[in-house]
Amino acid sequence: MSVVTPEIRFFADCHWLMADNIILLRITPMLPYEWSNLRRLFDCKSTFETRSGPFDYWRIRLEFDGNLIHWTVSDGWWHPKTTTFDTDYETTMRILFETGYDLWRKDNGIMDDTDKAIKLLNDSGIPAMRSSDSDCLIFEVREQTFRALIPDNPTHTASLLADAAGKRGEIIAGYRKAVAGLKRTEVEENDETAWDELFSTGGPVEIGDISFGFHAADGMLVGLDLLIMSDGTWRPDGFDPDVKGTAGDVRDYLAQWVEEQS
Repeated sequence: MSVVTPEIRFFADCHWLMADNIILLRITPMLPYEWSNLRRLFDCKSTFETRSGPFDYWRIRLEFDGNLIHWTVSDGWWHPKTTTFDTDYETTMRILFETGYDLWRKDNGIMDDTDKAIKLLNDSGIPAMRSSDSDCLIFEVREQTFRALIPDNPTHTASLLADAAGKRGEIIAGYRKAVAGLKRTEVEENDETAWDELFSTGGPVEIGDISFGFHAADGMLVGLDLLIMSDGTWRPDGFDPDVKGTAGDVRDYLAQWVEEQS
């Protein structure tokens, strides 16, 4: 018996689970309890049958055999036409209860906090979607793909991420302007910003750094790195963990540090 791959198609104003051009399940009009009952049957691998149409014209029987689902589709009253085929259990579960369930929620206007976070990110120009792992979300910033744990308040952290990613260039430009004219000073963007950490924790992450150096009295070149964070603040790299500031006071901090090192 052939193993076919199920797919979801949209026609007649509904989403349908189909395989080999045969309709298996009508997704859009399902009620919440129908989804939960269906998931329970698939999880338990329980043999069951669905019927629809006048006089149960359309019947579909599902039987589970290891990693396969055996489908028997009967179409008709007196002498029904019967079609049988198999689908892979894991593939069917993924298509039906991930892709299909997401489409069902959208069709019925049902959005949880993760859905709202995904919409917020997409509307902000950050492509995002659910991961195959229900605890994670996948999104893309500047052609870099991240997989992040979903926090307790995903819409809040999504707004922080969207704001920080959108303002990164502006923040870096502000620091370059603030330290303009200082010798041996460079302000660079961080090409490997941990946006996934920001989304998972809501805390600021490094988006760039200021590299500063000067010659001390003994002629040695002394250097200092300040990390530029996604919330617009700076903090010393590797020491003084309680010290931080903004672009407006970074020159004063560097001047004080030079004085202390001289």
